[in-house]
Amino acid sequence: AADLAALLRGESVVLNLASQGGASSPSEPITITSGDVLVVRTENAGLTVANEGNLSVALDPKLTPELIEEGIAREFVSHVQNLRKEADFVVDQKIRIVYSGDDAVAKAVGAFLDWICGETLAVSCEQGQVSGDPADLNGHPCAISVVSA
Repeated sequence: AADLAALLRGESVVLNLASQGGASSPSEPITITSGDVLVVRTENAGLTVANEGNLSVALDPKLTPELIEEGIAREFVSHVQNLRKEADFVVDQKIRIVYSGDDAVAKAVGAFLDWICGETLAVSCEQGQVSGDPADLNGHPCAISVVSA
Protein backbone atom coordinates (compact mmCIF):
# COMPACT_ATOMS: atom_id res chain seq x y z
CA ALA A 1 0.00 0.00 0.00
CA ALA A 2 2.85 2.39 0.82
CA ASP A 3 4.56 1.61 -2.50
CA LEU A 4 1.32 2.18 -4.41
CA ALA A 5 0.75 5.49 -2.63
CA ALA A 6 4.28 6.58 -3.53
CA LEU A 7 3.74 5.68 -7.19
CA LEU A 8 0.45 7.60 -7.24
CA ARG A 9 2.32 10.65 -5.89
CA GLY A 10 4.72 10.37 -8.84
CA GLU A 11 7.60 8.95 -6.83
CA SER A 12 9.70 5.94 -7.77
CA VAL A 13 9.77 2.72 -5.80
CA VAL A 14 12.65 0.27 -5.45
CA LEU A 15 11.63 -3.39 -5.39
CA ASN A 16 13.85 -6.24 -4.27
CA LEU A 17 12.65 -9.35 -6.08
CA ALA A 18 13.83 -12.86 -5.35
CA SER A 19 15.66 -14.68 -8.10
CA GLN A 20 13.34 -16.65 -10.41
CA GLY A 21 15.80 -19.36 -11.46
CA GLY A 22 15.81 -21.22 -8.18
CA ALA A 23 19.13 -19.70 -7.22
CA SER A 24 19.41 -18.65 -3.64
CA SER A 25 21.03 -15.30 -4.35
CA PRO A 26 18.73 -12.26 -4.57
CA SER A 27 18.38 -10.38 -7.83
CA GLU A 28 19.34 -6.76 -8.22
CA PRO A 29 16.80 -4.17 -7.05
CA ILE A 30 14.40 -2.80 -9.67
CA THR A 31 13.29 0.81 -9.73
CA ILE A 32 9.71 1.38 -10.88
CA THR A 33 8.24 4.79 -11.69
CA SER A 34 4.63 5.85 -12.06
CA GLY A 35 5.10 5.61 -15.83
CA ASP A 36 5.82 1.88 -15.49
CA VAL A 37 2.46 0.99 -13.93
CA LEU A 38 -1.19 1.39 -14.74
CA VAL A 39 -3.49 1.74 -11.75
CA VAL A 40 -7.07 0.73 -12.49
CA ARG A 41 -9.84 1.25 -9.97
CA THR A 42 -12.76 -1.12 -10.25
CA GLU A 43 -15.99 -0.21 -8.49
CA ASN A 44 -17.90 -2.89 -6.62
CA ALA A 45 -21.32 -3.53 -8.10
CA GLY A 46 -24.11 -1.62 -6.40
CA LEU A 47 -21.90 1.12 -4.97
CA THR A 48 -21.80 4.77 -5.96
CA VAL A 49 -18.17 5.84 -6.10
CA ALA A 50 -16.47 9.22 -6.47
CA ASN A 51 -12.73 9.57 -7.01
CA GLU A 52 -10.59 12.67 -6.70
CA GLY A 53 -6.85 12.31 -6.83
CA ASN A 54 -5.84 9.54 -4.44
CA LEU A 55 -9.11 9.68 -2.51
CA SER A 56 -12.05 7.41 -3.25
CA VAL A 57 -15.40 7.46 -1.47
CA ALA A 58 -17.95 4.67 -1.93
CA LEU A 59 -21.57 4.79 -0.77
CA ASP A 60 -24.10 1.99 -0.73
CA PRO A 61 -27.32 3.60 -2.04
CA LYS A 62 -29.60 0.71 -1.08
CA LEU A 63 -32.46 1.80 1.14
CA THR A 64 -32.90 -0.23 4.29
CA PRO A 65 -36.27 -0.44 6.04
CA GLU A 66 -34.88 1.91 8.71
CA LEU A 67 -33.89 4.52 6.11
CA ILE A 68 -37.29 4.27 4.44
CA GLU A 69 -39.01 4.83 7.81
CA GLU A 70 -36.76 7.81 8.54
CA GLY A 71 -37.60 9.29 5.13
CA ILE A 72 -41.32 8.99 5.83
CA ALA A 73 -40.85 10.59 9.25
CA ARG A 74 -38.90 13.48 7.73
CA GLU A 75 -41.61 14.05 5.12
CA PHE A 76 -44.20 13.93 7.92
CA VAL A 77 -42.33 16.68 9.82
CA SER A 78 -42.04 18.75 6.65
CA HIS A 79 -45.80 18.59 6.08
CA VAL A 80 -46.54 19.44 9.72
CA GLN A 81 -44.20 22.44 9.53
CA ASN A 82 -46.00 23.64 6.37
CA LEU A 83 -49.34 23.27 8.13
CA ARG A 84 -48.00 25.29 11.10
CA LYS A 85 -46.94 28.03 8.70
CA GLU A 86 -50.30 28.03 6.87
CA ALA A 87 -52.10 28.29 10.23
CA ASP A 88 -49.93 31.30 11.23
CA PHE A 89 -48.79 29.67 14.47
CA VAL A 90 -46.05 31.54 16.29
CA VAL A 91 -42.64 29.92 16.24
CA ASP A 92 -42.81 28.53 19.79
CA GLN A 93 -46.52 27.63 19.83
CA LYS A 94 -47.28 24.09 21.00
CA ILE A 95 -49.56 21.97 18.81
CA ARG A 96 -51.45 18.70 18.70
CA ILE A 97 -51.15 16.48 15.63
CA VAL A 98 -53.76 14.03 14.36
CA TYR A 99 -52.98 11.99 11.28
CA SER A 100 -54.35 9.13 9.22
CA GLY A 101 -52.18 6.99 7.00
CA ASP A 102 -51.26 3.48 6.01
CA ASP A 103 -49.29 0.99 8.12
CA ALA A 104 -45.94 2.31 6.84
CA VAL A 105 -46.81 5.83 8.00
CA ALA A 106 -48.01 4.59 11.39
CA LYS A 107 -44.84 2.54 11.84
CA ALA A 108 -42.57 5.46 10.88
CA VAL A 109 -44.40 7.92 13.12
CA GLY A 110 -44.25 5.43 15.99
CA ALA A 111 -40.54 4.82 15.51
CA PHE A 112 -39.71 8.54 15.35
CA LEU A 113 -42.45 9.92 17.62
CA ASP A 114 -40.16 11.70 20.09
CA TRP A 115 -38.16 13.29 17.30
CA ILE A 116 -41.33 14.35 15.42
CA CYS A 117 -42.79 15.95 18.55
CA GLY A 118 -39.51 17.70 19.31
CA GLU A 119 -39.15 19.09 15.79
CA THR A 120 -42.75 20.29 15.54
CA LEU A 121 -43.37 21.34 19.18
CA ALA A 122 -46.20 18.82 19.37
CA VAL A 123 -47.52 17.83 22.78
CA SER A 124 -49.28 14.88 21.15
CA CYS A 125 -49.29 13.05 17.84
CA GLU A 126 -52.07 10.52 17.44
CA GLN A 127 -53.57 8.47 14.67
CA GLY A 128 -57.24 9.28 14.03
CA GLN A 129 -59.77 10.50 11.51
CA VAL A 130 -58.62 13.49 9.48
CA SER A 131 -60.52 15.12 6.65
CA GLY A 132 -58.85 16.91 3.80
CA ASP A 133 -56.52 16.13 0.98
CA PRO A 134 -53.91 13.52 1.78
CA ALA A 135 -50.24 14.41 1.61
CA ASP A 136 -47.79 12.11 -0.15
CA LEU A 137 -45.08 10.85 2.18
CA ASN A 138 -42.68 9.13 -0.21
CA GLY A 139 -45.53 7.29 -1.91
CA HIS A 140 -47.66 6.78 1.21
CA PRO A 141 -50.90 8.79 1.54
CA CYS A 142 -51.33 10.58 4.85
CA ALA A 143 -53.78 13.24 6.00
CA ILE A 144 -52.50 15.51 8.78
CA SER A 145 -54.26 18.01 11.01
CA VAL A 146 -52.59 20.41 13.46
CA VAL A 147 -54.34 22.45 16.15
CA SER A 148 -53.07 24.71 18.87
CA ALA A 149 -52.41 22.89 22.13
